Amino acid sequence: MMSNKEAQIRATFKDTKKSQKVFRETLDLLIATDKPVSEKDREDFFNLLADSTLGLGTKEMFFYLDNGKKLLVDNFEEFIRSLAYFDDSVVDGDFFFRTLGKYRDYTLNIGELWVHIRNRLGGIFAEALAMSIRISKEQTHLGASEPARV
Repeated sequence: MMSNKEAQIRATFKDTKKSQKVFRETLDLLIATDKPVSEKDREDFFNLLADSTLGLGTKEMFFYLDNGKKLLVDNFEEFIRSLAYFDDSVVDGDFFFRTLGKYRDYTLNIGELWVHIRNRLGGIFAEALAMSIRISKEQTHLGASEPARV
């Protein structure tokens, strides 16, 4: 039960859009610096991932790598979360084998993986924006006390 001072807050289109912008900027910085997510930034990174995708990123994804190989990721968000715990700039086959069960012979700079992640987020971001509109419809108020009919 909510008290008179509390209000229910829901994700809105504007909030999701803002989270997506900040998450893209975070990925851009990780790409430019070719760095992993730092331990001190990890919780913020996870919050941005959740707020910007609304949990819609659990799809299977392919990354087509610069060396001509392809990488199948069974659960996109799970892979991103695992990568956020990786603390080196070179992602080796041990990481891929532990997280995906294959690709033991692959080695990539982490910046290249961040590029692939950023590029594949477009469709997920669009779905999250559409969902954000459905789950928190906003009303326009005509006067001080009466909402407009939609």
